Amino acid sequence: MHIVFLASVLLSHSIIPASVNTWFPQSTSLDKSCQIRKIYIAEFDESAASLNFRRRLGKRLSKKFVIMAKPDEADAILTGEFSALSGSGYSYVTFEHAELKTANGQLVWHGDFDLKLSNSLWGLGNGHIGNAAMRIAKDILNACK
Repeated sequence: MHIVFLASVLLSHSIIPASVNTWFPQSTSLDKSCQIRKIYIAEFDESAASLNFRRRLGKRLSKKFVIMAKPDEADAILTGEFSALSGSGYSYVTFEHAELKTANGQLVWHGDFDLKLSNSLWGLGNGHIGNAAMRIAKDILNACK
């Protein structure tokens, strides 16, 4: 009886995330034989969510690439428009007009990503941003083998 009650309380307060998880990736890999080793991730803005996303994306991409502190040290630069919003029971994380270009301007990968997740009790959180960073990094890593 106590387990059923606890489960219903957790679900009703969204401590256990609901099954709403909408992912709309639209990406294109232009070069499967990627020679990139060092990437610079451009700064998106100075919001805490943006800085968190950039840090998490860098951590994921560092499985294959060396993440550089300066763009002039990198073989390629990752740019895009990041936003994270929370409201009406959902969080929205977007990374649009994302491009990975080599130092000489060759487009290697590009994409537009929209992620909609049900909010936990605390709204937009690290898990939502981490989830988006993980998915985008996976797409980039798959594109650049």
